[in-house]
Amino acid sequence: ESHIDEQKPFNEKVVAITFDDGYYSMYEKLMPLARSLSYPVTLFVYIDTIMPGGTKSLTWKMLTIMQKNNIDIQCHSQSHPDLVKVYNKGTIESKYALYREIYLSKKILELYLNKNIDYFAFPYGRYSVELIELCRDAGYKRVFSTDYGSNVVTRDNFCLRRHHVKSSYSDEKVLSLAW
Repeated sequence: ESHIDEQKPFNEKVVAITFDDGYYSMYEKLMPLARSLSYPVTLFVYIDTIMPGGTKSLTWKMLTIMQKNNIDIQCHSQSHPDLVKVYNKGTIESKYALYREIYLSKKILELYLNKNIDYFAFPYGRYSVELIELCRDAGYKRVFSTDYGSNVVTRDNFCLRRHHVKSSYSDEKVLSLAW
């Protein structure tokens, strides 16, 4: 992060491993794999998937365990709506929904996980300039889209691009995506 903040180029290719949504498979499969490979991973969760004791959902206890195992938990909203559609409604209800999805979800994660939540991944990767500013106002250090392309060190980089890696990609294709 300091390289991006200080707009310093990296000396070698860099990749950040991120996952969205927060399903049980992240606990059951991702965590042991990331631990065995010693890879840091960021998991963007949306609050409504976190259940007190479901068999297919993550729990707050599981998220706490994941944090202790090199999985950084960050925010993906309250209920995973298309925030562009919510914003475009322009009603009092939609403004409250944006407050809940962007700001309150951050505060809930901070309360339950006892840590700062600095990053927000837009549901469906969809965003607008106005949504970026709402996230900045909510106190996020960075937001993430699913726009393709490189992140250029000399630009603002508040909104970072991510590549969606598909299971059909070859190892060479995945390696070519590194920044």
